[in-house]
Amino acid sequence: MPGPAVDAAARTAGADESWYQQVSTQMERDEYKASLNTLGLQAPNRAQNLRTYFRDGGIEVVPRESEGEAEGGWRFTWQTAHWGRPGRLDAFEDVVKPTAQGPRVSYEHSGLTEWYENGKDGLEQGFTVDARPEGKGPLCLAGRLGGTLRADLADDGAVDLFDPDGARVLRYGELHVWDANGVE
Repeated sequence: MPGPAVDAAARTAGADESWYQQVSTQMERDEYKASLNTLGLQAPNRAQNLRTYFRDGGIEVVPRESEGEAEGGWRFTWQTAHWGRPGRLDAFEDVVKPTAQGPRVSYEHSGLTEWYENGKDGLEQGFTVDARPEGKGPLCLAGRLGGTLRADLADDGAVDLFDPDGARVLRYGELHVWDANGVE
């Protein structure tokens, strides 16, 4: 949906439709940037009504209006704990501090980068493997879920997360994997 037209006063000041579109696009991108507040590194998501806190070693997701842990609401936490091949999962021994660049926050583990990209469609989680892990079989990632939500596997393979009142508040789905050659 196009934004409001640039009025005559704005055009006189040197603004035109192209300038307005450029500024609007930059404002929308900036809305999803991670930044520090009094509770730590966080990223609000107005479109999804969420706020993600990037803690040392993992994430915490709460309703956007909440400050830190949800006051009487819900809370979801995730910490990546192991990765590798079946029968040979390596534990992450060090707690990793997050680093932010715009809407992307990364955790640099040994051999693996875990990243989160905040945008209007939600919070995307990804893993970039530096080198093929030893062993045979599929690549496996394991983590710890925490908080006040109940997880249920949906018919389409997604995981739905429900608050204590039974309302679905999060959905973990649309999973994709690409190899080093870009093949899905």
